[in-house]
Amino acid sequence: MERWNAIDGQPLTLRAFFHAGGVPLEPTIRQVEILDAVTEAVVETIDGDDVTSDGGGRFHIDTVLDAGSYVDRWYATPTGGSETTLDFYVTVYAFGGVEAVNGYCTIADCRTEGITEAMASDERLAALIEEASREIDSLTRWWFYGRELTLRLDGIDNYRLYTPAPILRLDTITVDEETYDVDDMVMIEPAPRTGTRFDDLPGFRWDPDNTDAIRWPRGHQNIVITGLFGYTEADGTEFGRVPLAIKRACIMLVAMKRTAIATALGGGAGAAGSGQLISIRTKTQSASWAQRPSSDAPFTGNAEIDLIIKRYRRSGLSSV
Repeated sequence: MERWNAIDGQPLTLRAFFHAGGVPLEPTIRQVEILDAVTEAVVETIDGDDVTSDGGGRFHIDTVLDAGSYVDRWYATPTGGSETTLDFYVTVYAFGGVEAVNGYCTIADCRTEGITEAMASDERLAALIEEASREIDSLTRWWFYGRELTLRLDGIDNYRLYTPAPILRLDTITVDEETYDVDDMVMIEPAPRTGTRFDDLPGFRWDPDNTDAIRWPRGHQNIVITGLFGYTEADGTEFGRVPLAIKRACIMLVAMKRTAIATALGGGAGAAGSGQLISIRTKTQSASWAQRPSSDAPFTGNAEIDLIIKRYRRSGLSSV
């Protein structure tokens, strides 16, 4: 599970849902560890007494993290069972800077589209690009750049192993604590990375003897893979680029946000009058409008942006 829109230095809520076949469980939580996803060093430990139960098998913790990739490891004991651990993933993004971190457009792109320095400084644009990019992540349930990850997957006695994101580069793979050669793995590309929605899950199969018969042994998080993962668009380079449609959506979303902020601070009609945004909040001021996004644009209130979001949106309810 991946939590989106986490920004360094801001309060972050990490949630976990415990269930068996969709039936909620109410385990005892001994503690939650937050680890660096790369080094696996423990960054923070939360005692079970500080874990909040929301009922129906759902729990959460509150924390503040610096920019980086993390694993929150939950130590849970179901009624009548033994303690087990469950890992979830969270990425915390840096906010601000001259250019946004993993932004889907650049300051230069926005300038080309007519957002002048008088309208927004470089620093302000970078913040808006960061915000818009992470909103696109949240709405599509993907990320459109290469992200270094360590994934712990369950073996399901299948000859294919599915990953929660397209593989851009596979570095290491360990099965039941034994390391295997990544050159023996055959990649599965459900659909070309050209902007179409995936009809299946990406992943790879274990094929050292050029056969499909070898299955991944069943187990709980018994398979660990590291590499570079992300949904990019092929452009002839090794890892591809941000899809051009996503770049366009980001520019338009930045323009909408900038206009709404200017309207809120200046008191004009602007985007509010057109119903493109229903509310905006800054550090010192906030404004809301009665308009609601139309049924044709339920995500952002802008039909053109929403068409792009729908095109790239991950099907189902799963997230990474």
